[in-house]
Amino acid sequence: MSALPLTPLPLMLLCNTIQHLIVVLILGFSSADSILRPALLPLLLLLTLYTLPLNDAIQHPVVHGLVNFNTVGVLFQYLDCACISRWSYAAGGPTSGAGGQRNLRAEPKHGPSTTGIKSWADILRRLRFGTSLVTTWRGAGTPWEVKYTPRFPQVPSRARFLFQTASSLALELLILDALSLPKGGTRIENAVTFSWDRVRLLSRLREVSGDELVCRLQTVLGFWVGTYCAIRAMHHVLAIVGVETGLKDDERRRPVFGSLGQTYTLRRFWGIFWHQTLRQKSGSPAFYTTYSILGLRKGGIVTRYVHLCLTFVVSAVIHLLSEEYPWGIDWNRSGTTRFFVTQAVGILVEDVVQSVFGPREPRWWAKAVGWVWVASFVFWSSPAHFYPRIQVVDSSGGGVPPISMLRPLLDHLSAGKLM
Repeated sequence: MSALPLTPLPLMLLCNTIQHLIVVLILGFSSADSILRPALLPLLLLLTLYTLPLNDAIQHPVVHGLVNFNTVGVLFQYLDCACISRWSYAAGGPTSGAGGQRNLRAEPKHGPSTTGIKSWADILRRLRFGTSLVTTWRGAGTPWEVKYTPRFPQVPSRARFLFQTASSLALELLILDALSLPKGGTRIENAVTFSWDRVRLLSRLREVSGDELVCRLQTVLGFWVGTYCAIRAMHHVLAIVGVETGLKDDERRRPVFGSLGQTYTLRRFWGIFWHQTLRQKSGSPAFYTTYSILGLRKGGIVTRYVHLCLTFVVSAVIHLLSEEYPWGIDWNRSGTTRFFVTQAVGILVEDVVQSVFGPREPRWWAKAVGWVWVASFVFWSSPAHFYPRIQVVDSSGGGVPPISMLRPLLDHLSAGKLM
C-alpha cells in the first residue's frame, strides 16, 4: 500500500517544524564561520516560500497572520544570527558587529564547537541556546536587548503579573470581538470600495466624498486598533504560558508596546511606542548593506538616512512575505513598500523641522501639534499598506475574533425581538 498524502494542516506543521529545527541545530551546533550557515540560507528561503501558502490550513485570520509572521521572522532571525551577527554557542553570543550588534564575544579556537559534543547535557544546552535565539526576538534582559524594549517601572510579583496580564488579555479579546461585529462588503464590493484609486487622497481631494472620508477613518482606526490588540493578545498568551511553565521569567516577558504618549513624532511612534520585535531583523540587514556592502562612512548625514530607508525597506519585505505573498497579492498591486518608505521620508521631514527649532525637550503644545501630525500622516499613508488585502476579502459576514462573546449575545437579543 502506498502512503497516504499529508493533509494541509499536518504538512504545514511539518514544514514549520523542519524550518525551526534547521535554524536551532545550525545555531546550536555550528561554529560562527561554518560554511553551512550561508549555504543553507537559500534552502531556508525556499522552504519559507513553500510553507507560507500552506499556513492557509489555519482558518482563523488573526492566528493565520501571526503564524505567517513567525514563519518569515524565523528566516530573518537566521539571516541575522547565523549569517550577519554570527552567534555561536561556543562564544555565547554574537561574534560579528556587521549587523550593528554590540557586546561581541570571541569564539575560542579550541572551544566547544571544535572539541565535539561531550555529553547529553551538552546537547541539551546547545538545543536550549538555539531555541532561545529562535524564540527571543527582542533579547529582553540580555546584554543584546533591542533598543527601547519597554521595561516595567517595577518588576511585578508572579501573582500580580498573571492577574494584570490575564485582565489585559480579556480586554483585548473583547475589543477584537467588538471590531468584528460590523459587517463589510463582499469581495466584489470591497474591490471597488478599497481600490487603488481610493488609496490616493491629496491628489484627488476635490473628488473625495464625506462618506469616503468616514469609511477611510473607520478602516484606518480599525486596522491599527485591531493590529495593536491582536499583537498584545498573542504576547499576553505567550507570557502567561511562559511564566506558568517557568520557560520565560517576568523580566523577559516585558510589555510588547511602549507608551502611547511617545507618539508625537513618527520616529518615536516606530522606535519607541510600536513593538520592537522586528527591529533587529530589519536593522541588521540594513546595517550590513549600508556599511559592509555600500561602504558608507559612519556618522555622515547621508549614511544615516540611507540606513534608515533601508531599515524600512527590509521591514517592507518582511511584511510583503508575511501578509501579501500568502494571499496571492501581486507585488505590482501592493503598496506595502510605498507605505514603509513613506515613513522614512516622514521621519526625514521631522528631522529637518526639529533641526530648525533645536534639540530641546518639546513643550506640551509642541507635543500636541506632533500628535496631530502623526495621526494625520498615518491617516494619509496607511491605506497603501492594507487596502490591497481588504480588496480580496469577503467581509460581508463581519470579522472573525479569536473568541466571540458579543456576537452570540447580539444574535440572542435579535432573536428575542423577532419572537
